[in-house]
Amino acid sequence: MSISRDLKISDKLTFKSRLERLNEIKTLPLWSQEYDLLLTGGLSSSYAITEIPNAYINGNFLSCICLSQIFLENTLSSNFCMQGEDETAEASFAKVIEESKANNIISETFAEDLNKLRKIRNSYTHFHVGLSNRSLMKRILDDSITPEELLIKDAWFAVKLVSDFFCNSSE
Repeated sequence: MSISRDLKISDKLTFKSRLERLNEIKTLPLWSQEYDLLLTGGLSSSYAITEIPNAYINGNFLSCICLSQIFLENTLSSNFCMQGEDETAEASFAKVIEESKANNIISETFAEDLNKLRKIRNSYTHFHVGLSNRSLMKRILDDSITPEELLIKDAWFAVKLVSDFFCNSSE
């Protein structure tokens, strides 16, 4: 078999699910219409916002989670960089969230959601032994769903959070 043929077969087999996910992402305000976005988070933020919908549509759910945090963390950190607060700008995401809330850049509710995203991402990107409260396996068991279902649920939460960021910050 040729690589080209394999790709065509894969495209055909996954077309319906990719179309469903495209329609799903188009329900979010950020991706339901064309926007002219003023991005302040630098190159990483710019790459991430472009790749998020493509990753979701193509079923790269772990990528969605990581890309969403990259976008949100870099965008929020840039606020502190522009104010000359480089130490805060380069701090952990938890600290950036805390400072963003304290400086009324984000609401308490949005800060809680960002911390949830941070913990979700950490459960995938950091190794945790056994069933610690931070482990992916503990989350799977607590939610009583399959690992794939949790991954899709987490990805949707992350993607929706990015869209919500734009809707809430433009008000």
